[in-house]
Amino acid sequence: MSTKRVTFKVRTMLDHANHILSSSKDSDVGVREGVIIMIEEVLHRTNNYNGFCYLNRTHLTGSNQVPGININEDGSFIEDYNLRFVNTDSTRRQYF
Repeated sequence: MSTKRVTFKVRTMLDHANHILSSSKDSDVGVREGVIIMIEEVLHRTNNYNGFCYLNRTHLTGSNQVPGININEDGSFIEDYNLRFVNTDSTRRQYF
């Protein structure tokens, strides 16, 4: 049996990964951790890694989802760095 080589755009995988990281249920943290490992590997191996940012509440699809970073109501960063990450989920991110 021969194996057919299939290619696809890295951007397609990146968009799918970002969708999972922003829209999955809070309880799916293990899924998000797996997606993070996979997408970082693909991006690094293809020289497409351009970093990531943590998602705040305005980026999440669910009203009760835990964000990756806390921000002020005006959209600016909270000055105290430690307070930015109180009660947050580090798997809530978006890759570029």
